[in-house]
Amino acid sequence: MIASLIAEKHLRYQQQAEWTKPFRNYLFRRYFKDDKIKILEVGCGTGAVLSEIKNEQCEKVKLFAGVDIDPIAIKYAKKQNFIELFRADGKELPFSDSCFDLVFCHYFLLWVKDPVEILAEMKRVTKPGGICAAMAEPCYDELRAEPKVLFELAEKQRKALSDFGANVNVGSQLNNYFKEAGFSEIECGKYRENQCDTDFIQNEIRQMVIDSNIGNFRFDPKAKYSYSVPTYFAFAEKSKVE
Repeated sequence: MIASLIAEKHLRYQQQAEWTKPFRNYLFRRYFKDDKIKILEVGCGTGAVLSEIKNEQCEKVKLFAGVDIDPIAIKYAKKQNFIELFRADGKELPFSDSCFDLVFCHYFLLWVKDPVEILAEMKRVTKPGGICAAMAEPCYDELRAEPKVLFELAEKQRKALSDFGANVNVGSQLNNYFKEAGFSEIECGKYRENQCDTDFIQNEIRQMVIDSNIGNFRFDPKAKYSYSVPTYFAFAEKSKVE
């Protein structure tokens, strides 16, 4: 059962990693054209995003590292053939100052109580001139869904996530969190909301049913469904003079 659940999570994380691929490629084109760099993902889960980066940018990265507090996720991530994986809390990263060229998280800050604390710790282990990035964080209060029955299901998911402790509007607050963590010259944005094909909607409905624990949802193939949760990103360069 546990193996099945973690495998399902990995598939979900792979799907999310595909959504954010253009942003990752943009960061590498802009900041890491030639140098072989060291990267760290905080809250790496099953290693899905690191695995995608390995496929996309292997020649530009000399060290892949990931940390996660979940021992089962870390065990699964080790199957992705990464050298440096650690079970650790994002509030206390097991690295000295200024170790990495790129430190990022991906759908992670929504699950922490204090995003500023996490970002400040990410900043600590980033080299001067390196990049800290929150690659994807949602804002569920801006969700849109049609028809009404789907919107009601999405609302149940939003409430269930909030009750579970998720900061469901973290995406829209990224700029403020980065400022409070000591960054300046922050760049923020929102992904285009074009993921409304049938397969996407069915996958999202399946996840909503799981999150809200409602049992079943009858998908009508003749109905016209639309669904989106605006997802934000933010990144900043660590100052070379602090």
